[in-house]
Amino acid sequence: MKKVYINGYFTCEHMNGVPRYAMEIVKRLDQYFKPGEAELVIPPNANDVPSLKNIEICTWQDRGGKKESVSPMWGLLTYGPYVRKNKGLNVNFSNRAEWVQGSITALHDTISLKNYKYEFKLSLKEKIIIYKVQFINKLWFRNKIFIKKHTAKKVVTVSEFSKEELCRKFGFASNCVSVIGNGWEHINNIIEKNECLDKRIVDGQYYFFIGNLYPHKNLKWIFDEAKRLPDENFVIAGKLPYSLVSTFKNLKNM
Repeated sequence: MKKVYINGYFTCEHMNGVPRYAMEIVKRLDQYFKPGEAELVIPPNANDVPSLKNIEICTWQDRGGKKESVSPMWGLLTYGPYVRKNKGLNVNFSNRAEWVQGSITALHDTISLKNYKYEFKLSLKEKIIIYKVQFINKLWFRNKIFIKKHTAKKVVTVSEFSKEELCRKFGFASNCVSVIGNGWEHINNIIEKNECLDKRIVDGQYYFFIGNLYPHKNLKWIFDEAKRLPDENFVIAGKLPYSLVSTFKNLKNM
């Protein structure tokens, strides 16, 4: 039986949707392995490494402490060659890509390829930054799809809708795509905090949104509702794209 190697690049990423998905699945897979059967390979800049009992952690020092890329190319330049050298089974629960034949790998959705537009008033500088990022993301995502399509023996995605898109638009065989949905159990481990940072936030008297503040999250609808209901409080929490900092500081212009 081949040893299982898990791409641990998510340990150096901001712990939002995709990295959280990978983190929680790895934590739960830990109980199904015996010592020595699986290895979580992490990059040199890993800052959120899970505590595991049976899955071994392979660090930069374990690999000899040689110079490694810490960019998203780490999977292609370092992790992939490491797995091939050890003739192991590559498992990846994020959208990252590495060239290892016979992989079990994930494609969460095709959001990066869709032409969503911000419905806020944006400056010319913000528009240029956003369109540049979108263009780069599309190229990079198509590259990842190409690699996964030519190396994966099994693709994992998070919903039947995403599975249908991957099969219809990119030619993945239906029997090669499995749905493993987003879990919720990690919520049980979050410690409740009752401090209030804003006096306007009263328990049970506000609408709450959490998530990355990108256009496909339908934030325009939230702002429209907030204008329609001026006596209600709407609270938004999530990572703000650096390209929209000035826009969100000037809410009256939205």
